Amino acid sequence: MTAQVLYTSYGPCLLSSQPSVTSGTRTSAVTGVLSCQALLTPTTDTFTITWNTGQTSAVRANVQSSLIEGTTFVVLMTGTVPGGLFRGSTFTQTNTGTAGDLLNCLSGSGGLPGSYPATVLTIG
Repeated sequence: MTAQVLYTSYGPCLLSSQPSVTSGTRTSAVTGVLSCQALLTPTTDTFTITWNTGQTSAVRANVQSSLIEGTTFVVLMTGTVPGGLFRGSTFTQTNTGTAGDLLNCLSGSGGLPGSYPATVLTIG
């Protein structure tokens, strides 16, 4: 089974409590079948953000809603930071992107080659 690689880039970051943190990345390998419908199903996720300083934040997130509004695909995740930098903080991430490929995938007329949404992350 081939792993799908999920990559998220965060930045520029504006953190008054940690001014040296200016960007971060999240890379996850997911194995198993990823269906188009699964992208719209609420779920939980645990991952690590690696900051430009080399520090990390463990994140436990609930994918609360994934929906299509017209031609826009929106994913809202909320949760906590149980470990690492920002430990004890809350976490909110909103991804907003175009829904064209997802709509084609859901209708059976194509796959989902990739998704490149704009990401807004709030920790605090």
